[in-house]
Amino acid sequence: LIPTFPEVNSTNNNIAFVDKANGSDATGTVGDQTRPFSTIKAAVAAASLSTPSVVLVSEGIYNEANPITVPANVQIVGKTGTLGWVQTEIIPLDPLQDVILMTGNGAGVTGVTVTVPTATDKGAIVYNGPNGTTASVTFVGIRGQAGSTSAGIYVRCASTGKIISFENRYRG
Repeated sequence: LIPTFPEVNSTNNNIAFVDKANGSDATGTVGDQTRPFSTIKAAVAAASLSTPSVVLVSEGIYNEANPITVPANVQIVGKTGTLGWVQTEIIPLDPLQDVILMTGNGAGVTGVTVTVPTATDKGAIVYNGPNGTTASVTFVGIRGQAGSTSAGIYVRCASTGKIISFENRYRG
C-alpha cells in the first residue's frame, strides 16, 4: 500500500515519491505515485531533471548514500504525523560526509530527522549555494551531537547565501 500525501496534488508531474518498503530506484518514475523510488538520493536525482520539483518521502528510516545533493528548486518533504511529529529519518551511510547538501536557490528540506555526521566541518544539512540565493530548512530534527566536531544545520563559509524559514526541533 503506497502512503498518500493528501496535502499535495499528486497529478503534478514534478513530484517524486519515495517509499523504501514499496519502491524501486530502477522503476521509480517522477509524477507517478504508484511507482515510487526506494531511496531519497535517487528520487532527488530524477526530480532535478525538471524543476521546480518536490520529493515526497514516506515515513520510515532511510539509510542513505550521502551526500544527498539538493539542487535549485528541489524540495525534500518528509511525512509528519497528526501532532506534527516527524516520521521520516535519514541516517547517512558515510558518517564522514555531509548528509544533505543544498546547492541552489529554492532548495529545501522539510519534515525530516537527520543524523549528524561525526566528521569535523560536515553537517546534517548544509547550504552552499551561489551569492544572494536562499534555501529553506523547516521542521527538521537533528539526531546526535552537533557541536565542536560536527554541525547540525549551517551555511558553509564559501558562500554568502543564506538559510531562511528555519525551525529546528531537537530529537536526541
